[in-house]
Amino acid sequence: MTNLPLYRLIVFNLLEINLRSAMVFHCWSPREAYPLAKLMSESGIFAQFIDLQQDPEHLANIHKDYLDSELPKLAVFLDLGCEMAESVTNQSSRARLYNQNLHWLLYDEAGNLTKLSHLFHQANLSLNADVTHASRQEEAQDTFVLRDVYNKGSHLGGQLNVTIDRSLQCNQSHCQVRDYLSDLHLGSKLQHRMDLSSITFRLAALVSVLPINSSEEALLEFLNSDRDAHMDSISRIGYRLILHCQEVLGFKMHYIWCGTWSVQDAFGGAIGMLTNESAEICTTPFVPSWNRLHYVHPMTEQAQFRAVCMFRTPHNAGIKAAVFLEPFMPSVWFAFMALLIFAGVMLWLIFRLERRWMQKCLDFMPSLLSSCLISFGAACIQGSYLMPKSAGGRLAFIAVMLTSFLMYNYYTSIVVAMLLGSPVRSNIRTIQQLADSSLDVGFDTVPFTKTYLVSSPRPDIRSLYKQKVETKRDPNSVWLSPEEGVIKVRDQPGFVYTSEASFMYHFVEKHYLPREISDLNEIKLRPESAVYGMIHLNSTYRQLLTQLQVRMLETGITSKHSRFFSKTKLHTFSNSFVIQVGMEYAAPLFISLLVAYFLALGILLLELSWARWGRRTILTLKLASDKRLFSHRYHWLIYDGFNNFSKMKTQFQETQFFIDADVTYVMRNISNSFILYDLHNKGLQLGGKLNITADREVSCDKQKCELERYLSDFHTRTPLQHRRSLTGLTMKATAVVNFLPINSSKEEIFALMENLNHVHVDTYGRLGYQSRQPLRDMLDCQFDYIFRDRWTDDGNVTGGMIGDLITHVADISIAPFIYSLERGLFLQPLTRFCVFREICMFRNPRSVSAGLSATEFLQPFSGGVWLTFALLLLFAGCLLWITFLLEQKRQWKPSLLTTCLLSFGTGCIQGAWLTPRSTGGRMAFYALMVTSFLMYNYYTSIVVSKLLGQPVKSNIRTLQQLADSNLEVGIEPAVYTRTYVETSEEGDVHSLYLNKVVGSKRSPDQIWLSTEAGVEAVRDRAGFVYITGVATAYAFVRKYFLPHQICELNEIPLRDASVTHTVVVKGSSYAELFRLNEMRMLETGVHLKHELFWMNTKLHCYQHNHTVAVGLEYAAPLFILLLGAMIVCVGVLALEVLWHRHTTLR
Repeated sequence: MTNLPLYRLIVFNLLEINLRSAMVFHCWSPREAYPLAKLMSESGIFAQFIDLQQDPEHLANIHKDYLDSELPKLAVFLDLGCEMAESVTNQSSRARLYNQNLHWLLYDEAGNLTKLSHLFHQANLSLNADVTHASRQEEAQDTFVLRDVYNKGSHLGGQLNVTIDRSLQCNQSHCQVRDYLSDLHLGSKLQHRMDLSSITFRLAALVSVLPINSSEEALLEFLNSDRDAHMDSISRIGYRLILHCQEVLGFKMHYIWCGTWSVQDAFGGAIGMLTNESAEICTTPFVPSWNRLHYVHPMTEQAQFRAVCMFRTPHNAGIKAAVFLEPFMPSVWFAFMALLIFAGVMLWLIFRLERRWMQKCLDFMPSLLSSCLISFGAACIQGSYLMPKSAGGRLAFIAVMLTSFLMYNYYTSIVVAMLLGSPVRSNIRTIQQLADSSLDVGFDTVPFTKTYLVSSPRPDIRSLYKQKVETKRDPNSVWLSPEEGVIKVRDQPGFVYTSEASFMYHFVEKHYLPREISDLNEIKLRPESAVYGMIHLNSTYRQLLTQLQVRMLETGITSKHSRFFSKTKLHTFSNSFVIQVGMEYAAPLFISLLVAYFLALGILLLELSWARWGRRTILTLKLASDKRLFSHRYHWLIYDGFNNFSKMKTQFQETQFFIDADVTYVMRNISNSFILYDLHNKGLQLGGKLNITADREVSCDKQKCELERYLSDFHTRTPLQHRRSLTGLTMKATAVVNFLPINSSKEEIFALMENLNHVHVDTYGRLGYQSRQPLRDMLDCQFDYIFRDRWTDDGNVTGGMIGDLITHVADISIAPFIYSLERGLFLQPLTRFCVFREICMFRNPRSVSAGLSATEFLQPFSGGVWLTFALLLLFAGCLLWITFLLEQKRQWKPSLLTTCLLSFGTGCIQGAWLTPRSTGGRMAFYALMVTSFLMYNYYTSIVVSKLLGQPVKSNIRTLQQLADSNLEVGIEPAVYTRTYVETSEEGDVHSLYLNKVVGSKRSPDQIWLSTEAGVEAVRDRAGFVYITGVATAYAFVRKYFLPHQICELNEIPLRDASVTHTVVVKGSSYAELFRLNEMRMLETGVHLKHELFWMNTKLHCYQHNHTVAVGLEYAAPLFILLLGAMIVCVGVLALEVLWHRHTTLR
């Protein structure tokens, strides 16, 4: 039993790390090993015992015979005191078994650390080794000291590390930690082993753009530099991430330079160094493949890898030569031509008939050819200089013109859609189509592209390589550098260049115009995939490096380097591409038309246009000003070749520029230099002046334009930021006032608007006025107020404030609006203002059952329960009568009716004046009383919960129910409320108006009540309904109502609650300026401050505030029942008296 503490230690160590499978290498006798086997069996641990005293031949292949397990983790106990222990450690070292898959517990009775150092000094220990050394303390035999044993990399210069961990005290029953001897328990083992400053990693460094025999300084300088980011971008991304890992772990690196990624998928090149473990890490990430995953482990995604075939659309691809004839079928063309010839003949006959039979005719007789020319001119939308004079002839000509117009619209729509709908793309979409085409193909010189072409098993790739490389007279001519290949693609439409996308995109952005980028076609050479940082599958550093790279991926370090070194997208816009119709496309047109005639006509038109150019330019600008086209919707670039600055100022002084105008005026400075000016006016109608700001100077040649210098700080901010101040301008502001007569003086109106008392008066108008004052200060302008007595005249889009906005009388509204579909046609919402809610408010009517039914006092139990309880009381009465008969001790015996009366009295918790004397009888009476007590408690609990659990609400829940009820209604005379009630097309609102206003017998003064009077009427007259807005009514509710009266209020929405917005008229040039400033007020809480002060939109009802007063209408059924019972009782008493007299007389 001396080894029992050791056995407890072994079991404790395995259970601590939740291991249930173990191999025990020992040199004990079976009798000594039996207690350990028993302990493991009791603890649910499967263990296999290997005796090291057996024949050495059976221990020659320990790692294959015993430790080659498919379990994810296995525990191994080894007694270092055995003679064969050294053989076990040596075999395990050669088999590389000291890793995270095996938990080793080494026990040395003597605690000889020199022996431990001898065994493991040269052992193949790893960074992730899970080896624990245990020994007894000399002074306490039941105490064991545990040490952590590992090596950060013996083959990389690491040294054996033995760290003392803890001491355990074990007896025959259990183990416990006695003391922690280091801080090893405070973190995971990897956290304590992150310092790799003593080891040197072998780094496979890939550089393909420099000769591999270059000096190491030159190669390192290339990897560390930021220039030419497109060259070896993938390898440089991985190298930057490795440098970050080196900063954290502190390891050193020995560089092994190579120039290829691989030779055969998983072998050769940089990947081969990882698979044969001649390098621990590699600078370049790789595309994972099935063969590679047998040897390496992908850590994290580092970049995207896209190998594409890029080419511009060839001139003979995508558009057919007969594209201008394709909109119609040949039969349609022939039918249209025959129709035109027929129309020409008909016109010729009409001209002849007019000349012969009518007084009004042409001065000469057109020939048949002229008539046909008129018909064909109409088909070409060219009009006609000859017209028939008769009504029938003109109708015939109109028919020809109309038919031609419809044909022309069909034709132009189809042609424009085909030519300008989208960039013309080649119909070559796959690698196989490219291989079968006649296009020339070039390939990048990088090794992985050539390796993939040569070794890929895909049939289309093999076909492409065979037809585009092997069949060439000079196969070497297809291998081009990226820049050379990209330029050749630009200059030779139809030439195809194949490379990795990020290589090519760098040169495309450098050498291509936007329209040339839009013309590019791409075919994927291989499926798009991500590249991952790789490490050997069995590397001891796999978990540590993976954790670091995942952390860099999460913090964005990987993304930062990937975006810098790798381009994954080319930017093109819809206005970047153009369709160039070549001579081969338009040949049918030029063959059928006379080129010389149109050329002469074009020269004539140019001469006429040159003579009228100056006059038309002025006319165009004036027309644009009249139609308010100088706004943010159009970017105007106006060029003045005469450099007449004073003329420009005079010309634009009265032009309708706006604050959001996007107008650039260009003047030539010197031969190739231009000066750009920004023109705007903050509001000509507000008294604003023309503003001219010099922006920049630009020099241009035939190929490009370059910025020479900035002439102001206009470029540092957006145009609106430069124009945000409206100093010196006065804006028209429309406001609403309902409380005062509209003809009141402005002093009285401003006094009301600026007064902070009586927030219920003109709440929305005054809230708008107060919240607009900060906006006025931010704009640094003045407001000229237009006061109205209503928002709209018709409740929608005419009259009132909304009419001022739509008719451009006012620039800004003070009060908010509810946005609707009809208003959306004219107004543009800017920001949220406040909530608008109108309700029908009333207290529960006493004459109507609201919440409680007439049978409320019978509802706690169902009819079956009441019937069962009554039968039970009758049965108890019979039992009591029998009990009194059996007792026979009383002078008189109660009748059966008396005992039933006792039973029902007990059921009503009334007690009993007569009780049995026997024990059994009293127990029966107690059972009856307990049953009645429980029924009484159930009953009262349910009734009280219904009466007092929540405020009683009316069963009138909708406007239609309110309209059909007999409740009196009062309405707040606010303009928006009255307009909505009188003009709404909603069925329930219209029914409410007809029943409660039009059909009411009360005077209008009793219906249209002020807010204060209406709220007091709701308080004093239960069942009186008042229609009002919550913003005005809640102030009086809080003032006049008691808490329990607030809880009793019922609310029915008059309309759906909606959010009001600040609005401007659509197309307002100040919309964005107002919106930005209002958003600023919302963000800083300025608007919220005003809204909370002026708006009360919620009433608070707490559970202890409400009470329920049960009126006579609720208790009437009980009193009626009691009265009926008394009448019945009187009748029965009368019968008894008569019966008694009858029997006495006899």
